[in-house]
Amino acid sequence: MFPAFPWPVLETTHYLTDPAFTQDDPVSVALIYTDLLYPHTPKLIVSLGTGFLASRQQPASRQYQGLLHAPHDWLKMLFLGNDHKLNTFMDEMKRLNAFGLKFYYRFNPELAPSESDLFDVSPNNIRNLQATANEYVKEHSQEIDQVVHLLLTAHGVAK
Repeated sequence: MFPAFPWPVLETTHYLTDPAFTQDDPVSVALIYTDLLYPHTPKLIVSLGTGFLASRQQPASRQYQGLLHAPHDWLKMLFLGNDHKLNTFMDEMKRLNAFGLKFYYRFNPELAPSESDLFDVSPNNIRNLQATANEYVKEHSQEIDQVVHLLLTAHGVAK
């Protein structure tokens, strides 16, 4: 959908593209690259989603299946971006301090089916999306405040 973005890394230029078809949530790739560029440095990852439909989620009885019963599903999880499995995986990486991951936050609101049409730019749908976003921010204000605090203290702005 978007033109490739050239990103120089060391003596090589990488071209970043929209990962929609290959990696719905590229947080795992970001973690790996960040650790290559900044080894032995604590990492803070804030992952911002564009919303999900509850109907795409796994039933509660299968929510850990990929992690516990079939490790090869980790690859599918990393490239298809199942939010619950990916969050569980990232929480485990944080627990292990893998790749230096110290903090991980995922913000991704649940959308109503009527809001999921990417081509619906009607005023009514835009209002619904804004209402969903406003409610999400209210419900997650504590986590948002934690991220802001971490960013400000990491850069010496706040104590």
